[in-house]
Amino acid sequence: MSTTKPPAGGGGSPRRSNHPALTDWQKIEITRRHYVSGTSQTDLAERYQVSEATISRAVKEVVRRGWVTVSITESYGPPASPVPALADKLQQRYPAAENVYVLKSPQSPLMQTDPGMWSDHVHHVLGWYLGSQHVRKSMSGYPRIGVSSGRGVYYTIRGIVTDWIRTEEVTVLSLTGSFENRAHGRHEPAIMDGDTNAATLALGFARMVQLQTVGSKVVVAQSDKRPPWFDDPPSGALVGVGVLEPTNRLLQKSSTLEPLRQKLDDLQKWVSEDTNGHYIPCADMCNCLIWIPPPRGLTVKYEREIRSLIEIINGHLCVIPFKHLRRVRGCWIAAGTPKKAAALHHCLTSDLRINALCVDSELAEELLKLS
Repeated sequence: MSTTKPPAGGGGSPRRSNHPALTDWQKIEITRRHYVSGTSQTDLAERYQVSEATISRAVKEVVRRGWVTVSITESYGPPASPVPALADKLQQRYPAAENVYVLKSPQSPLMQTDPGMWSDHVHHVLGWYLGSQHVRKSMSGYPRIGVSSGRGVYYTIRGIVTDWIRTEEVTVLSLTGSFENRAHGRHEPAIMDGDTNAATLALGFARMVQLQTVGSKVVVAQSDKRPPWFDDPPSGALVGVGVLEPTNRLLQKSSTLEPLRQKLDDLQKWVSEDTNGHYIPCADMCNCLIWIPPPRGLTVKYEREIRSLIEIINGHLCVIPFKHLRRVRGCWIAAGTPKKAAALHHCLTSDLRINALCVDSELAEELLKLS
């Protein structure tokens, strides 16, 4: 489904409405929820305090005017094949993860021809499964939910908001803020930054929630404004594990990160020199860079340079430090592809408390090799 901005004038002007109780932008959101999330017209009528007939007319109007194009796709809720035997082995190896899910890695020519899109697809499968099958059922005990950036988090939220989230009062806060002038993904043109992810999750609750964002202007810490997690950390957090490869969001051309561009480029250079197979010596959680110790028997030539740059760059970023994440009562993580094995292994053995972990079978096999 795609959405287009209502025309500024004429027959499609947002100022002219057949349903005064709803703005045209509300009608677009209603239509999106109805078709994408499968929300019933009864629930929509209750949320927007209008009749079901008004909801029905609004949806028809939006489609008729072309503000939303509806199409059927098989990729939105991708099929998942659980591998319980691998999940049991990982559960025994990493007791810090209370719930472990392993899904069979889907096979596709994209693995070789377009690794970036392939990684998107893997995270789509994992995130959707984690969000729809586990997270939405376990959120009630977490009054403050932190939200990071990243594909795994984005698709987990997509799985969560398949229906209204019915919990007690909750606060949703961004852990990473947003980058300016940048959209993620080629086949999925969405902004997957912390602020946007937090706002998307907040829209899925059946009652009003408090939303706390960081804002793109303070991603680089040149402000005395404290982030929302500074004095009151989240009780639960949707986080991702990224590795420092060319597609990492911190390495993309963003005006927000321009003051750190040279240091980030230097870090990428040293990291690429020491990348060995599936081992990448630098990762990030919530945009906080992390040194990843090498597997036994492997020496990192530029360890001193990499660790020094990590410390310098983290000192300029307004992100939640890894040590703060250890205080969170429960994290939800969807991570895929074997290249994340060393980074995820480090996180799983660093006192990080994990409510649920969802990985693909190739990553699971690679993790077991490290044990």
